[in-house]
Amino acid sequence: MPALTFDDPRVIAYLERLAAAGFLNKAVFNAIGEELLLSTDARFDSQTDPDGRPWEPLNAKYAEWKRAFHGHDRILKLRGYLRDTLRYQATDVSVAIGSNRVYSAIHQFGGQAGREHKATIPARPYLGVSDDDVAAIRRAVKTRINLEMAMTEEMLANALQVMPED
Repeated sequence: MPALTFDDPRVIAYLERLAAAGFLNKAVFNAIGEELLLSTDARFDSQTDPDGRPWEPLNAKYAEWKRAFHGHDRILKLRGYLRDTLRYQATDVSVAIGSNRVYSAIHQFGGQAGREHKATIPARPYLGVSDDDVAAIRRAVKTRINLEMAMTEEMLANALQVMPED
């Protein structure tokens, strides 16, 4: 599975504040995973990378073949296996998203493929974190925190002291 690292300083700072408040747990990373799964899935419809750039178009011959035999020339969609196998895995300290398909990395990063590696596949990134993802993660995590904060006086006092949204 292709691996991506969260290096967006806004997300890291937000997660650090949550950790300091004692709110960083598997439920938070499940919420993040759900948001990333939704946005990653949407990229197959928009045919764009996480930054909104269109994917490299199909080779003309391959596009013609797809139209003739499959009725469409959508990029990264022949039978939908790659898109349909997108999953996330959350722990108490991380979340990973990807596919178990052996060809997932070649589509994400590009490279040589096919018989004798004669075909050049351009990178068509579908995994990654966009500015919209950062905002969605903050909304999702805030919702989780608000639900959890109401459970005990101790959690509420801790959240008020650290103020994860400051």
